[in-house]
Formats: sequence, C-alpha cells, structure tokens
Amino acid sequence: MRLPEVRFAETPLEDVFAAIGAMADVNVVVRWEELERLGIERTQPVSLTVRNVRLSQALWLVMNEAAPDGTKLAYRADDAFIVISSVRDLDQPMIVRVYDVNDLLASRLRRPTFGAVRQHTYVAGSQIAVAEGAVGSRPITEQVTSGVLLEGDDPLGEDPDDRVGRDAHMRQLMQVIVATIEPGSWAENGGQGTIASFRGLLVVRNSPLVHQQIGGAIVE
Repeated sequence: MRLPEVRFAETPLEDVFAAIGAMADVNVVVRWEELERLGIERTQPVSLTVRNVRLSQALWLVMNEAAPDGTKLAYRADDAFIVISSVRDLDQPMIVRVYDVNDLLASRLRRPTFGAVRQHTYVAGSQIAVAEGAVGSRPITEQVTSGVLLEGDDPLGEDPDDRVGRDAHMRQLMQVIVATIEPGSWAENGGQGTIASFRGLLVVRNSPLVHQQIGGAIVE
C-alpha cells in the first residue's frame, strides 16, 4: 500500500501512529510500556513530510524519528494488525518464511527460436502434351526450401553451466543477507537465525525484524 502524502508537524507520537493507521485502514497497536521504558513518550513530537511512500517506509521513518540514538524500534505486521515495540521485545519469536528468488539467479536470458526460410522453384524436366492435333511440351517444376533455423533455449531444459552459475549466485545472495541484515542474529555469527536454499527458494528462520528487512513481513 502506498500513502500519497504523510505530513506531520510537531505532532504527538501517539497521534502520528493513529493517523497512519487511519490512512492505511489498519489497526496500529503500540506497546507503550516498552517504548516508555526506552524513554519514548506518547506526547513526543514528530515532524515528517514525505510523499508517495509505502506504508512500511512511513512506519520506519516515524520510528527512526522518534527513537533516541542507539534505540531500535520495530514492528510486526499481519493482515489485521501492526504491532509497534522495541527490537528486543519483537525479536523473541523465530519465524520461518520461504522466499522465491529464481528471478535473481538467472545467469542469462532465454533465446527465442528464429528462422529465415525461402522457397525456390526450378524446372526439373518436360512432358509431352497433345492438344487439338498439336504436339508440344510443358515444363515440370519442383520446389526446394532453403534458409537457416536458429533453435532457442529449451524452456524446460537446464544447462549444466547455468545450474552451476545459479548455485554460485545463490551462495552469494545468502552471504550478502547474512553480512548486511542484522549480522549478529545469524547462527554463524553467534545468533539463532538460519538460512538455507532449495531449488531457487530461500528458507529463512529468524526474527520478525529480519523478515521485515528482507521483505517477508512488510505491509505494502
């Protein structure tokens, strides 16, 4: 979902969240006890003006504006609710999601089938013809086809070289995710999150915050 305009000028944070919920027609639940523990008050003023942004972007901008330095806020979203709290609070449950990344792994474009064909007519012989007392001959013609046909890629086949390239791209993608999205949350860095691949799919087990940044738990 895109919001055509978000405009707040020294507006209390509580009213900001309520207004965004009304714009998106979704229930916004704020865990104020957790936010107040971090020093974020309901009346804290927020100033923000942006246009044509996704709901998820508007939420992140507001949370970044409201949070003191070093404090991380996050949200958890489903079809009916958006819950806003701290990263520490929302990081407790571990969620498994599957991401189809086949379009990111293609090593080359499929080639279409192309043909350039011509037909030629030639005289192969003659035949005696008799008509109204006259004798003559008529040509016997035949046709031959020439040209070139470039076969495209088989959409159902899989080139072994392509498969090797896709596997390499998948490994690189997984490395980028682990290195850039909450690095400390992954098992190889001492956290609990895991990431695995299967036939162009990424299987990720991690916190709601990580899935929000990957793209799996964001309300568009």
